[in-house]
Amino acid sequence: MATQAQVVTSAERIGFVIPTELAEFPINPSTDLRLTREQEQDFGFKIMQLTLDQIQAFACDREVVSQMLNDVEGAFTKDNSAEKAVALVKVDGLWVRNGSVPSAEFAHLARQRIARVRTGLAAMSALDGQDRDLFYMGALDSLRVALADVVPYDMILAKATKSFAERCSDLSSACRDLVMYVSKEMHLSRPMVQRLCEQFWLSNKLPAICFGANRYVQSIMPASAKRDFRFGILERQQRIARVALATGVPVIELLGSWSVFHKQHHQIDRLSGAFAKVNTKLADKVAREYGFATDFGEVRSAADQGLTRAITLYAPEKGMKFSTYAVTWIKQTIIRSLIQQDLIRLPEGSYKLLGRVRAVFADSPNASDEYVCSAANVSSAELDSLRPYLLGNGAMSLDSMITSDNEELGLHGVIADENNDFAADLEKQNEGEYVVCLIREALSEQEFFVLSHRTGLGGAKVFQGIELSRRLDTSPQNISRLEKKIQAKLSAIPGLKAVWEQMSC
Repeated sequence: MATQAQVVTSAERIGFVIPTELAEFPINPSTDLRLTREQEQDFGFKIMQLTLDQIQAFACDREVVSQMLNDVEGAFTKDNSAEKAVALVKVDGLWVRNGSVPSAEFAHLARQRIARVRTGLAAMSALDGQDRDLFYMGALDSLRVALADVVPYDMILAKATKSFAERCSDLSSACRDLVMYVSKEMHLSRPMVQRLCEQFWLSNKLPAICFGANRYVQSIMPASAKRDFRFGILERQQRIARVALATGVPVIELLGSWSVFHKQHHQIDRLSGAFAKVNTKLADKVAREYGFATDFGEVRSAADQGLTRAITLYAPEKGMKFSTYAVTWIKQTIIRSLIQQDLIRLPEGSYKLLGRVRAVFADSPNASDEYVCSAANVSSAELDSLRPYLLGNGAMSLDSMITSDNEELGLHGVIADENNDFAADLEKQNEGEYVVCLIREALSEQEFFVLSHRTGLGGAKVFQGIELSRRLDTSPQNISRLEKKIQAKLSAIPGLKAVWEQMSC
């Protein structure tokens, strides 16, 4: 395992910071709006910052934080991988994403930061927890500092935010009741009353503040109505206090934290919805490729789900266009939907094999079976099982061979991969496809063919120079010259080196 100094040096090379100045993203964009890469990156960084703010907000609830830590620690695999446990850690002021450094080093950094959060949580638990005094605020600040250095895996974080929202649902209802009551009695707009109450939820000054907000109504209210109004506010304030105390968090702290959390959560929803609207045409375009489905509505719904997942996992610091990143998620989510519809009963993991065979046919449409099997590294039986799907005969079951009624001889038995982790493979696949896309655009067909079969790029079978020259009917010297030419072209591709270095860590 690398030393801590080595890990920090690596982090300094690949780590990133969230910019302090980000462009405003349009809340109601047109579907025809075309975003630049910089605008997409600003959106991604904005979502990351709002997410961190959310974590800081629910830090006051020890129960939510404790459960989140349990989920994080339980998500570490037997070989100590943090792939489904922690998404980001901060090292010397720089954020490092899971996958950017070797798995063992990232797991070590993640466990260090989880231990600090545990220490902060223990200090909070040692206090009474009902009084918002200097000791409580000091312990809470320490816990928030520890939480500011680690971002859990998105599924775990989503569970924690949902849990905090549910625990505060009664509080939210009580606060909303107070706002609606004041709004109705004083003839004020709800947003205005919300702003008035946010600083004075439980203050005995709140009735006077409300009277001052609409002096005309106050002037015409009878004394008995004013008295009833004060009692009405007091009754609702007592309900708010009872609900807040039930959570074990100091009332004032919970009210302030819930207010911040609610604003950040609402802003994330608005931004994500707007970003999804801009990319709706992308989802539509990918979905139309699967028009053979009997229930196209399900395909369209799956495309939207894939788009949403891509938005959640978008890594803006890598510099790739969002569309490049999102297409893979959309396609694979649709494929899973088709599998569930029994239009393609294909085991997860087999899509990789199909992809390799299709890539060979894309380069050489008239290739012989022998060449396809060799180039794609498949057996003749596997190729025969795949042939009906490759010919594009529309919706069909791929669980049995076209020429056999024996289920054991079907595609499921030939290429099933029970150990496949769909989400993990897909996340790794995104970066690889982005690199392949950059390379393919820069090279000719012959150059890309040489590079693929000399390096194994995109899953292609690796050939020695002599074998490759024989297949291309040229000399080994010409293959060597092509390789040097390819190397020169690749070195001139903007952004390729940075992405390649991140993938090779």
